Amino acid sequence: SRAMLAQARQRFAGGPTEDVTLVHADIRRPPSHPALAPGAFDLVIAPLAGLCHLLTRRDQGAALRNVARLLRPGGWFVADLPAFDPDDWSPDLATPRLQWTRIDPRSGHTVMKLAAAQPAPAIQIQWITYLYDETRSDGAVHRTRARFPLRHIFRFELEGLLEAARLMPERCFGSYDLDDLPAFDPGERLIAVARKPSGDPGQETA
Repeated sequence: SRAMLAQARQRFAGGPTEDVTLVHADIRRPPSHPALAPGAFDLVIAPLAGLCHLLTRRDQGAALRNVARLLRPGGWFVADLPAFDPDDWSPDLATPRLQWTRIDPRSGHTVMKLAAAQPAPAIQIQWITYLYDETRSDGAVHRTRARFPLRHIFRFELEGLLEAARLMPERCFGSYDLDDLPAFDPGERLIAVARKPSGDPGQETA
């Protein structure tokens, strides 16, 4: 989002930025920015469930085709997604639960984060609600609410989407420590690694 890019620019202010280009673009559409030219990247990463914010297979497929367009032949793509956990689809998650309590380093105020989820398993979507309760110096509590949907993607569906985008699945991991994807329990994450075949420029994408 533009707001997050503004925060990133503040963090980079005064530091070395010659190798950093911040671009606001729609991953579903071929970008026009010169930094995002076809074949410009050896590696593209979609972190922190980024693909799950695209709510249809059509949008997810379009995003992956653009990833293939950005990669050079032989380049790599890594997708970081939530692992499938049946408990994540429980109606009990509609009740907000405390996730953490922290001190805001800028204000010194105590902030509590609560999370709730409204699952719609038939369409693989969860409506996520985050509540941030900030206790100010005068004792007043200010609540900020954020609500957004996530469409979960499961392993074999993801591999099919990758192959349709001309990205060859190479490996799936079950955690940030790159443990093998477990067969009989949910695991922590679904981290998929795919490669654009050598000799495939892939610059023309539908």
